[in-house]
Amino acid sequence: MALRLSGGGASGSGIGRTKVGRYELGRTLGEGTFAKVKFARNTETGENVAIKILDKEKVLKHKMIGQIKREISTMKLIRHPNVIRMYEVMASKAKIYIVLEFVTGGELFDKIPENLLLDANGVLKVSDFGLSALPQQVREDGLLHTTCGTPNYVAPEVINNKGYDGAKADLWSCGVILFVLMAGYLPFEESNLMALYKKIFKAEFTCPPWFSSSAKKLIKRILDPNPTTRITIAEVIENEWFKKGYKPPTFEQADVSLDDVDAIFNESGDSPNLVVERREERPPVSLNAFELISKSQGLNLSSLFEKQMGLVKRETRFTSKCPASEIISKIEEAAVPLGFDVKKNNYKLKLQGEKTGRKGHLSVSTEVFEVAPSLCMVELRKAGGDTLEFHKFYKNLATGLKDVVWKTGDEAKEEANDGSQRSQLSRLSSLLSLSLTTTTTATMPAAAAAAISSLCFCSHNPSPQPSSSHQTNNIQLTTKPKTSLQKHPLYQPANSNLSFQFKEKILCLEIMGVDSGKALSVNPSLHSASLHSIHSIISFLQSKGIHQKDMGRIFGMCPQILTSDIKSDLIPVFNFLFHDLRVPETNFRSVINKCPRLLASSVRDQLKPALFYLQRLGFRDLKALAYQDPILLVSSVENTLIPKLDYLGELGFSRNDAVGMVLRCPTLFTFSIENNFKPKFEYFDKEMGGRLEELKEFPGYFAFSLEKRIKPRHTEVVESGVKVPLPLMLKSTDEEFRELIRRGGG
Repeated sequence: MALRLSGGGASGSGIGRTKVGRYELGRTLGEGTFAKVKFARNTETGENVAIKILDKEKVLKHKMIGQIKREISTMKLIRHPNVIRMYEVMASKAKIYIVLEFVTGGELFDKIPENLLLDANGVLKVSDFGLSALPQQVREDGLLHTTCGTPNYVAPEVINNKGYDGAKADLWSCGVILFVLMAGYLPFEESNLMALYKKIFKAEFTCPPWFSSSAKKLIKRILDPNPTTRITIAEVIENEWFKKGYKPPTFEQADVSLDDVDAIFNESGDSPNLVVERREERPPVSLNAFELISKSQGLNLSSLFEKQMGLVKRETRFTSKCPASEIISKIEEAAVPLGFDVKKNNYKLKLQGEKTGRKGHLSVSTEVFEVAPSLCMVELRKAGGDTLEFHKFYKNLATGLKDVVWKTGDEAKEEANDGSQRSQLSRLSSLLSLSLTTTTTATMPAAAAAAISSLCFCSHNPSPQPSSSHQTNNIQLTTKPKTSLQKHPLYQPANSNLSFQFKEKILCLEIMGVDSGKALSVNPSLHSASLHSIHSIISFLQSKGIHQKDMGRIFGMCPQILTSDIKSDLIPVFNFLFHDLRVPETNFRSVINKCPRLLASSVRDQLKPALFYLQRLGFRDLKALAYQDPILLVSSVENTLIPKLDYLGELGFSRNDAVGMVLRCPTLFTFSIENNFKPKFEYFDKEMGGRLEELKEFPGYFAFSLEKRIKPRHTEVVESGVKVPLPLMLKSTDEEFRELIRRGGG
C-alpha cells in the first residue's frame, strides 16, 4: 500500500476545519489505492504529523484486515532512527487513522520504491510496512510463503513461491537499493515481466566501472541468487567496505502493547481509540503568503505555477481570476467528454477515468484555493494510475480550460506568437506539398526556390499561392532566398527517378539549413523516415521552446535526432533536464543549444550514469553542469571520464589531486589524451622543467594552445631571464605579458 507523497504540508487557513480527535487535518500529501495521507497538526502541542487514513469498508471488502493489523503492529513494535515513527492509531465508524511522523525531505531516489523517504536532515526513513511479516506467519518449515514486493527488487526465492527466509530476501532487496544508489539505475530491468524474472533468477547484472572492487564484491555476494550461499546481515555489517563511515543505530527500548490493534475494528463504541471526524462546510481554502511559499520547493516560487501545456510530474497548478464555483464547473465540463466521472465535495473534485489504463484507472484530485479575493490557485494531482496518462489527460484538459486559466501579458503575447508560427508552418507545408506535386522534374528548381523564399521571408512579403500548376514557373522571387537548390544534384534530370517524397524530405532538410548529404550519410535511417515523422519531431521540439532557427544547427550536429522516437527518446531527455538537472522549461532552449547531443543520448544508459558519476566526484552545482558543462553529461563514463582521471594518476597525481583538478577545470574531461595531455605534459616536464604542484594548482594549463601560446610565451620568458608564474604567463593578454617581462616577472 505504498503512497506517493508530495510537496510541503501547509494546511491552509479557511473558515472551516476538519478535526479528528486532537488533530486538525490539512492538505492531502499523497494517495494510494486504499488510503490517503494528510498533513495534520496536533492542536495541543502544535506538532506537525502525517495521518494515514484508510476506508474501513474498502479494507473489509478486499479482506485486508490482517494486512492492516500487521502494518500497525510492525510500526508500533519498531523503534528505530531509520523507521517512520507511529504515534498512535484511532478509528471512527468508517475510517482508520494512523498518526505518523511527518517527513519533509522527499523521496530518496526516483528509481527506489516510494516507501523510502528522507527527513529534513537527510536521514533515511522507511515508511510502509503493509507487506511486512510477523513471526506468527512463519509456517512449520520455518519459511514465509507470501509472494509480495516490487518486481525489480524481489529476491528469486520469493518469485519461486516455494517458501523463503524473510531476512535473506530482505537483504537481496537492500542489495538492489545499494546498487541503484551507486549506479543510478536498476541492476534488473526489463519491460517484459518474464524476461525480468529470468534475469533475477540468474542474477544477470553488470556493475558500472566506477564501482570499487570492494563494492563489487559485496554487491555480488548480496545479489547471490542462492539464498543458502548469500551473505548474511551479520557478515555485511563486518564487511570492511560497509564499515567505512558506518554508525550503528541506537535502538529505543519501549514496552509496547498490541491490545489496541484489534480495538480499531471494534464497533461497540466503547473503545478509547474511537474518534469522530468533524467537518464544516466552507468556502475555498484561503492561502496566506507563507502557506503559498510552503507549497513550493524551498523558497523558490518559480516552480509553483507551471505553464499549462508544459511538463508536469504528478501534480501541477494554475491560477485563475474566475470565481471558484465557475472554475469547478469548467473543470467538470472539460473532464466529462474525456471519459471521466466527476465527484464534487465543496471546492474539491475527484476525477475518475472510466477506461482501465496501464496502471488501472486514472484518478485525479483537484482543489481550488483562494490566494486573494480575485485570484484562485487550482491544484491538480494524480491520485492513481499512470503518470504518462496523467500528462496526456492534463494536456487535453488544459485545452478546455483556456478561458479559465489566467495568463500574464507576456504569456498571452507568447501564445499569440506561437499561434502565428504554427499558422506560418502550416502554410509552408501546404506550399511545399503543392510545389512538389504540381511540377515536373524540369520545373522543380523554381518551385523549390519559391518554397524556400516563402519560408525565409513570408512574414514580410507573402507570395500568393499559384492558382494552377501551369503558373508555378511564374512565381516571382521578391527576395533572395537564404539557400538555393537550383543546382542540387538531386534535382537534375539525371535523378528524375527519385520519388517526390524523397525530394520533399531533402528539401525540408535543406530549408532548415541541414546538409542533407551529410545527414543521410551519418544517419542512414533518414532514407526511410517519413516526412510526417520529421515534422512531428520538429513540432515536439518547438513545443519545448526550441526555435525554428535553432533546428539547422541541432540537426546538423546530430542528424540521429531526426529519426528518434519522441516518447522513448526525446521526452525522457526533457524529463531528465527538468527533474534531475532542475532546468526550468523556459531554459530548455539554452541548454539544448549549448549541447544538442543531449537529445541524441540515452537517459538510462548515458545521462543518468554520467550525472551520478560526476556527482560522486564532487560536481554539486547542477546549474553549472546544465548551462556550462553539459558536454560532460554526454561523455562516456567508461571510455572518456574514467580514462582521463586514470591518466592524471599515471602522471603522478593522487586520486584526490586528480579529482580536485577536474573540479576546478571541468574541461579537462573533454581534452584528448593523445593530442592534448601527452604533448603538453611532455613539454611542461622536459622543456619547462615544471613541477606537478604547479599543474595541480593551475590545471587550466591544458586548455591553452601548445603552439600558439605555451611555447611562444615560455620561449620569451626564458630569453628574458625573468621568472613568471605559470598562470600569469598563460592567462595574461599580450599587452599584460609584455608588461610582466618589462617589469621582470610576476
